[in-house]
Parts: sequence; structure tokens; C-alpha cells
Amino acid sequence: MAVHGGRLYYAVADGPEIWSVGLAPEGGFQTDARVEFGVTLSQPGLVTAITFDSAGRLLLAIRNAVQNTGDFAAFVASGPADVMRFTPESPDDPATALTWLPEPEFYAVGQSAEHRDASGGLALQYAYKEDGSIDSSICNGSLFASGDALVPLQPVHGLQIGTSDGFLPEIGATAPFAFVALDPTQDQLEARGHAGGVAVLATCEGETGFPAVATGEPGFPAAADGGEGGAAPPLDGDGTGFPAVTDGGPLLPGVEDNGGGGGKTKQGPFTVEKKGVSAFCNETTPCTWEIKVTNDTDKPIPGPVTIQDIISKGGAPTTQVKMVGAPTAPWTCVASAAAAMSCTHPGPFPPKSSIPLTLTFLPLPGALGAAKDLKNCAVLAMAVPQQQGAVLPAPTS
Repeated sequence: MAVHGGRLYYAVADGPEIWSVGLAPEGGFQTDARVEFGVTLSQPGLVTAITFDSAGRLLLAIRNAVQNTGDFAAFVASGPADVMRFTPESPDDPATALTWLPEPEFYAVGQSAEHRDASGGLALQYAYKEDGSIDSSICNGSLFASGDALVPLQPVHGLQIGTSDGFLPEIGATAPFAFVALDPTQDQLEARGHAGGVAVLATCEGETGFPAVATGEPGFPAAADGGEGGAAPPLDGDGTGFPAVTDGGPLLPGVEDNGGGGGKTKQGPFTVEKKGVSAFCNETTPCTWEIKVTNDTDKPIPGPVTIQDIISKGGAPTTQVKMVGAPTAPWTCVASAAAAMSCTHPGPFPPKSSIPLTLTFLPLPGALGAAKDLKNCAVLAMAVPQQQGAVLPAPTS
């Protein structure tokens, strides 16, 4: 259900269909219930989420028919499930029975060939800046959707984060999204529907920015030492970030100091190591990094294992690079429009052994600008971001 324009919009299982009814000033229902439109599905399912964007378009998510296999693996039937956007007629066409355009738009969810792996939950959120921080000046800039098969060749289930205009690409194309795994240890292909409803904190009415605090003033309250409000109070010294580690050790537990020498991270059954091979790089001299993935266990891991590789300059992710040559076999890599490349090893990973991956990139003409370094960051597809990669200084001339 969702409220918009003084009406309550709700889904009816039979069809399914979207209906609405007017809301009286005191909160009761009017007597003007009506059908808005029918929803065409490729297989039995239900509309389990409805929301509206700031332009009055209706977004809905489909969850496939509920099933109980007895082993709690699959909560819904397999097959395509969609997230759709319906647009109202503007102006309303009196010659049509409904007030909505007949054909919806379909969002890409999941990384199967069809990108139709929704799991019934959706929400709109602020946009994100290039550095990954929230841009509270742009409402409805991001779409959060629950789904399955969120990573190429990986049975990852959880939450997908993408732009609110991320519609279906061509069949088989890579869709650029971030994701959060509901359970990084859940890797069963038959598991479906474990992620469901989605809710986010976003105030997109009136002024932008964070909601007012108890004092009635927008933003964070002013700091006790006289600092300005609207941001976290400054720490001791001249910075506003996290305090320095007192013993001069790693910034995070298990991550070595990586100010140019790469790093090592223990993540689940794997250890990921990263180092820069090139002394420097520019728009004619490629940058090379080596990634080593080690199975630390006493048992083989069947795979596949996927790493998301992100290049950044000046602290911001960039797509202005191209891959030179092929990755180390049998790794395969797929680039996308996002600032990331997905590299997958089919497995298996033998016990107590390491498998290398060498990647070489060339900055595109004019891509470096005034940047002084390039960084490479690895992300295990079923885990969390790994260490900041090796820093390769870019020539200043």
C-alpha cells in the first residue's frame, strides 16, 4: 500500500490489480474506490510493495508465488520477478479507460541474463555522489530492491542498490549495481526469497537535508566548543574524521597499512592480498596490479568466486580506464558502466593454496587531469569491501 495525492493505493491479489480509494479529511475512506490498472505477470505472483516518486509515477515490486519445500531453502517459486514503474497520462486522455500509460518500464534487478530476479521489496532513497556519500539534495535518486542472483555467477541474495533510472539493459549485458548480501555464507543456488520488504530513511518533503533535531533547528546541534551545527562536531585537533590510531598501527583491524604498498585482508575462508606492480602509470603507460586470493581452509572451495575491482582517482571512483590484455586464466572479467569490473574464477580453490589475478588498466586520454595517484580496491562479491589497493603515482607532467 501507499498514499499519494489524497488516495490510498493498494494491490489486489486477483489479477493482480492496483486499486485506489480516496481518503477523507478525518482519515476514513471515501466511496470512490476504483481500479487503476492491471499488472501482467509471466507467472503467478503478488504485488508486495508500492511506492511513488516525486513525479507521481507508481513503482511496484513482484514476489513470486509462495512455496514451502520443507527445507527452508526456497520461500518463493523460481522464475522471473520484476520491479516496474507506471507513468500517469499527462494530460489525462479522455479516450482511454484508465489514467495511466498502458506499458510500464522495467527495472533491472539481479545479474542473471534477463535481470529479473526481484524478491518483492523496493524503496526510493537519496542519490549518491561519486565518492559514495549520500546527496540529500536529490530525492528519489536511488532505487533499493530486494532480490536474488545479485552478482554474476554467484547465488547472492539480499539488497540491490542502483540508480532510479536503471532500466533493463540488453539481454546478457552487465547491469551496474551495488549490493548488500543478506547472509554472506548463504551460497545455495536453490535458495530464493529470503530477502523481502525494504525500508529506508529519507525525508523528501520540504527542505532537503537531514530532518530537524529536537531543538527544531535543521541538522545536527552545534558542538559544545562553539563549532557550527549541521555536521558532526570536530574532534580534538584540526580534523573532523576519525582519530588517529594511538599506536600508529593499521586503520582497521586486519588491514595492513596500505599507503602505497598494497595490503592483506582475511575475509571468511579467504585471504586477499593486493600489490601494485607498476612504478608509475599515465595515459600511455598502463597500470598493473596483482591480486592473490588464498583459500585458508583445509577443504577445497568449489567456487565460483567473484571479485569486484574498482579504480579511483583523487578518492573518487572512475570509469575512465580500459583493461589492457586478458586477465590471468581462468579468471574472466566483465566491465560495466559503473566504476567497477567484475572478475570471476570458476573454481575450485584447492585447500591452503593461492590463485593469482593480474589486472592491467590504461587511463583514457584526459582522464588523469590533476590526479596524483590511482588506487585499486578489491571487493569480494559475497563479502564486504577489502583493503584499499596499491597507490600508483601518476606523472605530473
